[in-house]
Amino acid sequence: MQNSQLEIIEYIKSLLCPHHNLPIKYINYSTNVKIGDRLFCSKCAEKGLDGYFEIEAAIHNINQPKISQPIKNACLQLSQYLDGIKTKVDSLTNQQIYFLKNTQNRQGITKFQEETQNYYLYNPNEQNTEKIIKQGKDAIQNSIRYLERFQMQMLSLLTHQLNQFKNFKEIHKQEYQQNIFVETSIQDYEFFIYNSKFLEVFTTQDNQINSIQTIESPKTKITCITKAQQKLMFFLGRQDGIIEVYEQLTNGKYISSHQIQAHSYNPSQNYNGVTCIITNQDNSEIISGGQDTLIKQWKFRKNKWNLISQLSEHTGVINSLCYSLDYNILGSTSQDYSFSLFKSSQDVFQKSIQEIKQSRVNTICFVTSTQFFISLNQDRNIYFYQIINPLQLQYQIEQLYNISLNEINTDIHIYVQPRFYQQQNLLIFQSNSQTYLISDKDSNKFKIILIEQQNSLKGNIFRLMRFGQLAVQVYQKNLKYFLSLTQFA
Repeated sequence: MQNSQLEIIEYIKSLLCPHHNLPIKYINYSTNVKIGDRLFCSKCAEKGLDGYFEIEAAIHNINQPKISQPIKNACLQLSQYLDGIKTKVDSLTNQQIYFLKNTQNRQGITKFQEETQNYYLYNPNEQNTEKIIKQGKDAIQNSIRYLERFQMQMLSLLTHQLNQFKNFKEIHKQEYQQNIFVETSIQDYEFFIYNSKFLEVFTTQDNQINSIQTIESPKTKITCITKAQQKLMFFLGRQDGIIEVYEQLTNGKYISSHQIQAHSYNPSQNYNGVTCIITNQDNSEIISGGQDTLIKQWKFRKNKWNLISQLSEHTGVINSLCYSLDYNILGSTSQDYSFSLFKSSQDVFQKSIQEIKQSRVNTICFVTSTQFFISLNQDRNIYFYQIINPLQLQYQIEQLYNISLNEINTDIHIYVQPRFYQQQNLLIFQSNSQTYLISDKDSNKFKIILIEQQNSLKGNIFRLMRFGQLAVQVYQKNLKYFLSLTQFA
């Protein structure tokens, strides 16, 4: 921490509460709170700490960069893309001369003469021109599509508005005979459907679902899928312990680019490969968890994925992984009845805290840089925690409150990870074919948003896309499975 920040913290700690003459311990820096009510001592805190932070955490949050990292990443990505377009245009407009008047290849003069005659006889120049024009049109269309996506992304990042989820309108439905899973990210116009037999890529145009690619499914079962945040790529976790990386080509098709032998596969010991994958904001790092009880950190260096560190604190299957919103802390849960927090030190995560619960810890999800929630197996609640003194080498956690669900959570194997959409301030949690939309927009506590048509939230998977304009969800009815494209009203 910078000296100026330490000086500010020490100064605030030296102040005394005017009401109780006790040292100041907490700050609320919201502009909605009167200036005289922004500093609390331990006695004031007895009235409640909604919206208040410990001094170190508050100063850290206040001094975060004013331009968020997602906006910086979006601008950098646009700049790189425009540089690529410039290179393509230069290559199209400065075609290499086919014949050289003063060739240094004296031995090839005769061949050049023959090719010259064929060149003028068959005149391939016209066909070559058509090819260049087509490539130019494709480049322009791709640029327009990319700029439209960039415009929508910047709009979403800058407005920070939460859609009013009062009602849903189903605009497209598709039936399947077997259970399917779906994955996408909020800025995407594409989403992925997979099960044990196939993997299919869809796009949404004119509020319709269109299949654009079917990828041959691996011979071994797909156990999880994660979409990259900033790049057109995704990661498949497989039952044989392999993570398969797919990247999109310029023609819009995805191909398998890398395979990582990540986790053990030993059916006799119930080691059935990868259980969960997460990726950082620029997709240079992935964290994987497996049934072999290990957590592994991978970095993309020298054109391949390299194992950087291995965490072996858990003794059971890894159920869930999640970064804090500043990517400085990694959270994990396991079937060994525990959850762990690991702090980043020189780009490597090291264990800081492990807490044992009364049953399997199913999922973990951060909603701020210092607050997260967990869910337990055979439990009707999800529990919110806060990290105390996150800037200290050794920090602590405390449970803030819990939210009661409609049904008992009984997911032993976690197929759908919770998802927090920071710009929409919306947490999506799923359990027992029930979707919960949870937000703290109208209060200092996260609460379940009441929906007018509650049946519309009956589903196995619920994901936002197109910057929150649409949702894609999967639900079961009468032994059949349906993929639904939903628009918010």
